[in-house]
Amino acid sequence: MRHSKTGVCLIASLTAFFNLGAAKADEQRTIEVDGVERWFLVERPEGLAENSPLVVLLHGGTQNMQKTLSQPAGKDWLRLAKDEGFLLIAPNGSNTSTGATKGRRLHWNDHREPAGAQSSKLDDVAFIRDVIEWAAVNHKIDRDRVYVAGGSNGGMMTFRLLIEAPEIFAAGASFIANLPHKTPTPVAAVPTPVMLINGTDDPLMRWDGGMVGARDQQDVVYSVDATRKWWLDHNNAYAEPTNVRVVPDRDKGDDCRISIARHAGADDGADVVIVTMEGGGHVVPSRSHPKRQRRFLKKFLGPACRDANGAALAWKFFADSSGK
Repeated sequence: MRHSKTGVCLIASLTAFFNLGAAKADEQRTIEVDGVERWFLVERPEGLAENSPLVVLLHGGTQNMQKTLSQPAGKDWLRLAKDEGFLLIAPNGSNTSTGATKGRRLHWNDHREPAGAQSSKLDDVAFIRDVIEWAAVNHKIDRDRVYVAGGSNGGMMTFRLLIEAPEIFAAGASFIANLPHKTPTPVAAVPTPVMLINGTDDPLMRWDGGMVGARDQQDVVYSVDATRKWWLDHNNAYAEPTNVRVVPDRDKGDDCRISIARHAGADDGADVVIVTMEGGGHVVPSRSHPKRQRRFLKKFLGPACRDANGAALAWKFFADSSGK
């Protein structure tokens, strides 16, 4: 049973803020964390019942909460929240040049060493903890069905949350992200089901690891294979997959095939599900991507996979992990 520890301390201003009442659908909210105003966007489907799941969706580097929900994958999450009945919260990172927590070009403090201009120094783990506490008070969420998902910088922040605060998440999904070389091994490891989604032709988060980003200013990450092994070891999951399936090739023109391998957790372990986008780039898969990708985007990000919605793959994984 996963829930936030009773010893979690919330700042006084956050406690006072809880008394303002529940947020409405599609509403921006703020809380104060370590003296800094932090922002998040609440998407509450109409008629959402109490004891519903929560998905925390983390934007990629240089983006923000509005941007991530306006993209094809973000729109997929919005549709899923309505159809499946869960609360969706998209928080903001921070601008590492100005310190702003609202606006453009925001980033997460995702375990990388502060080697470049895009390395955040705020305590984003504490921020996400407080956002979940806010959702518990205002929306009476099911504390055993709290999930986190993110892409790129948000995917690396997903890793950090599952490592440092595993007790509050039932599962997580990390898209187009690898573990930083500086990732510590937790002293008290708590296996948490995790899904890893990577593209073989990703020019930014390279399959073989190394320097991250277009300008190589964000430190070194492990390869996809090393990241997968880290999670298999951490989750005490079997090295050989217990199930492998290939997603139907719904768009033969995207030059991408998606395969899904499930590695079951052994005793006291947790599942690791590995999704490979063969021919895919630094783009979350979605059926909503344009059939003809803009040339400059394809050159910068690599090919976009259209055979499946990454959000739907993650949500099914979340539901299966919780047995609901």
